[in-house]
Amino acid sequence: ANLQIGSIRVLAPCVDSSQLQSVVTTIQTIPFETRRAALLVAIGPELSPELIDQAWNLASKLTLPKYRSDAMLALAPIYTRERLEESLQAIQDISHEWHRAELLTGVAKYLPEGRMTALLQIVAGITDEITRAEALIGLAHHLSESALREAWRIATEICYMPYRVKALSKLGVLMTPDQRSSAIKEAWESSKQIIYDDQRSRALIALIPFLSLRLLKNACQIAWTITSELDRADYFLALASRLAPTAPGLALQRALETALTITDEEFRVNALIRLAPLMTENLLDELLNALDSITSPGVRIEAFRGLALHLSEERLRQLSQTIEPTASPESYAVECELAILASHLPKKDRRGVVHRAWDIGKEIRDAERRARAVIELSAVLPEELFHEAFELACNLADDDQRTDVIKALLNRLPEFPESQYLPHWISICHYFATRPRQEFLRLSADLEPILGKHGGEDGVAEAAQAILDVGRWWP
Repeated sequence: ANLQIGSIRVLAPCVDSSQLQSVVTTIQTIPFETRRAALLVAIGPELSPELIDQAWNLASKLTLPKYRSDAMLALAPIYTRERLEESLQAIQDISHEWHRAELLTGVAKYLPEGRMTALLQIVAGITDEITRAEALIGLAHHLSESALREAWRIATEICYMPYRVKALSKLGVLMTPDQRSSAIKEAWESSKQIIYDDQRSRALIALIPFLSLRLLKNACQIAWTITSELDRADYFLALASRLAPTAPGLALQRALETALTITDEEFRVNALIRLAPLMTENLLDELLNALDSITSPGVRIEAFRGLALHLSEERLRQLSQTIEPTASPESYAVECELAILASHLPKKDRRGVVHRAWDIGKEIRDAERRARAVIELSAVLPEELFHEAFELACNLADDDQRTDVIKALLNRLPEFPESQYLPHWISICHYFATRPRQEFLRLSADLEPILGKHGGEDGVAEAAQAILDVGRWWP
């Protein structure tokens, strides 16, 4: 059945009206509502005006609210004005409020401006406050100035504060400038009354971009009423973004201070990464110094990965010079950090940083950590270190670790000039010749770029055929 419906959806634009008439006639005989509705949705956009009445009657006879709503919504673009008027009554007849709201917001774009009042009356009759708020949000862009005021009145009657604020925020930003100020102020005051911390902070954050300077002062004062350190950091980040063009210093300083108070290292790093593009030079120094307090190697690596995108070449050079090996010989963070910084440096400045990272990384005793360090370095590894890195990979005892490192190195190899990588390619072929067949097959897909560079599509095809032949000869 699903295949048939999908086929009809694809073929509908290609058939004439007489064939569509046959489809509509066939739909009437289908006993299952779900299939009747799906077919109406499939052919709706292709129906001619002569078939609208039949399709409308079929849609209006569907008893389940979801199917009736879906079918009527699919037919809405081709309604005549009379049918659009009738759709208002059809919307009211849908018992399930969510599907009623879904249909009225979908039909709104096709109705004349004068009928928006009728839609708002239907919205006002929706008892579920979340559905009522979502309906107002869905209608907002279709409302005139006077209709926006009526929608605002309906929104203020919503008692569930998070959704009241959500609706007021959407409507407020669409009002005229003289109305918007008071509308946003009322939404702001309502947001502060939300009981739950996470809901309150989300509502306040959504309004910050639209606040006047007077309300922004109040916004700074109430920030510390947010008890969740993560929500408070998000709040200050939004505040810093809003104030950055006019008064960056204090807001950015507070945002950074708040981010640094987050005890969870992963959340703290996420906040710092989002702050980095806004930071002044002095604050950026403070932000980078804060990385020293992060103890988790994995989190430190992700911090460098995110922050490197926002650092100048000069700062990348300075940072790569200040990173020192840790006391623990098992830590792999330093090598990965240097590799990340090197990947953002120009090639002429990269080599020394990579060599330094390699000298540190190859001394790691733990095989898994050493493998992770080499994988991180592989993307920026210079030709003169490739052979040593490949030998290190081949000597890893764990099959998965060895495969992962060799795969990373194979991806790097095609980027070398042909004169440099041919000796390495010979070493790789010799290695695979001495290993079990399964290991070669696991990495065969990663050899495709190299084979394609040398032999083109024919070379890749011949290699694939050789693999099949060997498997047939020696199963």
